[in-house]
Amino acid sequence: QDALMFWARAGGVSDDLRAWLGEQVEETQILWQQVGWLDRSRRMLIELTDQLEARDPTNAWTRQYERIYFESQLMTLTRTVHSNRRKGVRRASLTLLLDGFGRRPELLGALSGTWAPEELHEPADPAADRLKLGRLMKPLMPWRDKVVAHLELDLRLPDLAWTELDDAINGVIDVFHRYSLRLTGVRYQVDHEGPEWQKWQKVFTQPLFEG
Repeated sequence: QDALMFWARAGGVSDDLRAWLGEQVEETQILWQQVGWLDRSRRMLIELTDQLEARDPTNAWTRQYERIYFESQLMTLTRTVHSNRRKGVRRASLTLLLDGFGRRPELLGALSGTWAPEELHEPADPAADRLKLGRLMKPLMPWRDKVVAHLELDLRLPDLAWTELDDAINGVIDVFHRYSLRLTGVRYQVDHEGPEWQKWQKVFTQPLFEG
């Protein structure tokens, strides 16, 4: 309903656009979960490893946790960005969302009026944003292909800094924010925390193991 009301203010909604908006909103809800996972996992890693490093910078579990984090984030980034259409199978990804907007030039122009969020006062360029995501993901893909998704014996890999993983996460969150806003007129709160996440640190306030 938010998307229909938003674009009705912009000039009306045809039956064809109504159906398209409905499909995109459904897929955007799925992407919201994935982008929220990327953000939450990163914040938890930083908070937890800061405490672990302060207690014992040589502890092997911290390095193991970092590897679990890296592999999980890399696969979450991949499916959030790169999933494509398959015959008979519906998928959600930022690539598909951007491609969809690219086929809807009537939705890409600058919007004005009190009902239009300030971020939409400039036109959108989904083709440029897709290229941007590709550039951010490029240094990560050899690691996904050779180490995480498969076990290749040819392990010639480019150097990879943690900042490159962070840059990709930030880029994904940025693109999601801008196009979910353009789709619905609603700012999806990526860092929203339900009650089950608000006190996750509590389990670590007491020893987990004896001795």
